[in-house]
Amino acid sequence: MLCAHDASAVRAAEESAARTSSWDDLMQQAAAALADVLLAELPAGRTPVVLVGPGNNGGDALFAAARLRERGLPVNVCLLEPDRAHAAGLADVVLESAMTAIQDCEDSVAAVDAEDKVLVYKNWLGLMKGDLAETFEKGGRTMTRRLNDDLTLTTPGGGTLVL
Repeated sequence: MLCAHDASAVRAAEESAARTSSWDDLMQQAAAALADVLLAELPAGRTPVVLVGPGNNGGDALFAAARLRERGLPVNVCLLEPDRAHAAGLADVVLESAMTAIQDCEDSVAAVDAEDKVLVYKNWLGLMKGDLAETFEKGGRTMTRRLNDDLTLTTPGGGTLVL
């Protein structure tokens, strides 16, 4: 059976714990506990989506997401109020975001002749088809960068959501 505590009870417990530990330590302890529970409970091959609200609870979630990544688990983070996200927790995660753009290849300074325009439109087509990739040398290694696949999520009601 699950138990829930009202906000005043949680606040009282936090105030009591903060008398012997710093708020930062308490946040790290909460993050570690959350990461441990997720690692134990999450079915193999599943990727958690961490919904991050503002304030310290959002910070707990961000630090937990970072701990999960450190342990090799892919994590998707959704900032519910990006402008109010916990700054220190946010610094601990790597963000990847969706992109929306308006492309004007005709007047682009970078595309001044036919050859440049062909390259620009070829790249744009790769973005639209989802198969854009580039191979290059970095630090003596050959690397290939490509678009990530669409993200398919299972909703709490059992439906599918594709991002």
